[in-house]
Amino acid sequence: MSDTKVLIESTAPLETQTPACNAGKQDACQQLAVLHSELSAWCSTGNNQACAAVNVGPWPVKWDEPALIDAAKLACLSGQFKPDSRTCQALEMM
Repeated sequence: MSDTKVLIESTAPLETQTPACNAGKQDACQQLAVLHSELSAWCSTGNNQACAAVNVGPWPVKWDEPALIDAAKLACLSGQFKPDSRTCQALEMM
């Protein structure tokens, strides 16, 4: 699978997860923090679509990305997120 196809599929949750995070759903915030970090890494390698997603969003209004990534790691370890979920798989690559 190409990076572009993965990128397009991975940005789809922004439309639903961002409002959920803004409403206080921590699991949505954790998933978005991992996605943002992953897209930022792709952007740093010159992937223009990733940069556009990072710059445009929509991303949550207020969040502590490092703390949410740590919480997502714990959620993967505890089974709150399934090991084969996109979030847990992305964390393994980080």
